[in-house]
Amino acid sequence: MLSSGTATLEVLLLRRPMIVGYKLAAITFAIASRLVKIPYVALPNLLAGRQLVPEYIQHDLTAEKVREGIVRHMTGAEDHEALMLEFEQIHKSLRLDASSAAALAIASLIEKDSSQ
Repeated sequence: MLSSGTATLEVLLLRRPMIVGYKLAAITFAIASRLVKIPYVALPNLLAGRQLVPEYIQHDLTAEKVREGIVRHMTGAEDHEALMLEFEQIHKSLRLDASSAAALAIASLIEKDSSQ
């Protein structure tokens, strides 16, 4: 169970299941819900373009709903393997072979410096 934000991305990259909850002050939620039009608040859901992990926002964030979400996960009612495969795909799409790109950039700088 964690709040929306970069923590959800970290948990996705660690390939751990999660339940996301977020509650704002009533006036802040009233303003934000009129200004921001996104289908999800959790980064895994936004990156997937669909709901991968449960989100409980504002009035939906109740002890009962969170308990039900945890029980669903712990009893195997959710397809854990499919979720982990989705997390892996998102991880690969974000990584974009960054190690190779960084190595090429460093090699280019070294080459440029040695030619001067």
